[in-house]
Amino acid sequence: MGNDQILKKLQIIYSEEIGVDPKEVTLYSDLREDLGVSDLELASIFSRIESVFDIMLPEREVRKALLSGELTTISDIIELIQEELE
Repeated sequence: MGNDQILKKLQIIYSEEIGVDPKEVTLYSDLREDLGVSDLELASIFSRIESVFDIMLPEREVRKALLSGELTTISDIIELIQEELE
């Protein structure tokens, strides 16, 4: 699955979960600063990502990446999804 396809699905997920315009969800959108995503919303979003892409995200690694600032943008999430799809 290509990055464009993943981005389109993420735009739908973020739009439905937090009510943002799908056009606001770009590769470089910061999860917290640009999209205003809370920790609770992130948990729901990641659960939805697992369901939509039929993958299992490593919870401990995701939490660590979020806390360390390694997972901050939509592009970072796409990279994570791509790794799990391989």
